[in-house]
Order: sequence, then C-alpha cells, then structure tokens
Amino acid sequence: MLNTEACAGVFNFEEHGVVLGNWERGELYSTDILEDLNNWVGGWVDWNLALDLQGGPNWVGNYVDSPIIVDAEKDVFYKQPMFYHLGHFSKFVIPDSVRVEMTSDPQNRLEYIAFQRPDGKMVAIFLNKTEHTIPIQIFDVHVGFLSMKVPARGIQTYIW
Repeated sequence: MLNTEACAGVFNFEEHGVVLGNWERGELYSTDILEDLNNWVGGWVDWNLALDLQGGPNWVGNYVDSPIIVDAEKDVFYKQPMFYHLGHFSKFVIPDSVRVEMTSDPQNRLEYIAFQRPDGKMVAIFLNKTEHTIPIQIFDVHVGFLSMKVPARGIQTYIW
C-alpha cells in the first residue's frame, strides 16, 4: 500500500490554505506518516512538495499548505515546518529499510517507529506532542541501553 496525495490545510476551513510557520501542521505530517508506516503502508507521498503563497496552483481552487512555499514575485521560498518533519523520514529512512517492532510504555504518549537500514544501522523516530519533555531509553541487544530525552512538541531521530 502507498499513501498518496497527502496534504495539510484542507480540513480546518478557518485555516484553509497556507499558514506560514505553522508547527502544528508539521506535527500533523509526522503523525500521518507514523500512523501509516506503523500500519503496513509502504510509503507516503505528499500532494505537492512546493506551492505558491495561496496554496496553488490548483485548477479547482482546493488550496492547501505545502512543505515549501514559493513567493515568485520576490523570488524567494520558505521551508515550512512540514519540510523539517518530512526530513526526519526522507533523510534517515533510506530505501530498502525494514520496519522493526518497538514497544513502549503507553503512558509516555510518544508516537514512534523504528527501522533497520540496509547498511545495518538502526533508526528510531519519536514524536512528542505533549507540553513536557519525555525521557526514553532504547534497549538494543547489540549496544545496550541508549538514554535520551524527547523535548516537548519535538520530533527526534536517532541512528545507531
């Protein structure tokens, strides 16, 4: 299965289209990707990587947000928070990586996923949508315990 044509900025009509600098939309992207990949979806594709300031072009007027927003008049572009959230997956989960099981205390309220890459390295991505830092420990039989903290409203990727 492949999730295609994902986007942000279409569900809430009060904030329809582009909202520059909106970190909640970055969290939305990560949540959507994590839910899909944790439920046997093999990939996730955005509707558009780059759009204009209005959220187009779009022939039906269905304006949405995008990881990159282009202001053609000023000849500049903006990397939205969605761009940085997407990078945690596209940069570190390389082709032919295999999802591996990872369990956690459900009370910590983290969203997460782990992969073994074809180069033998492990990757774990954690999303913390709470208002407080969450300490975590990863146990790997080959390296032992890895201890870290995921900051409030943060996303972090660990590679070992």
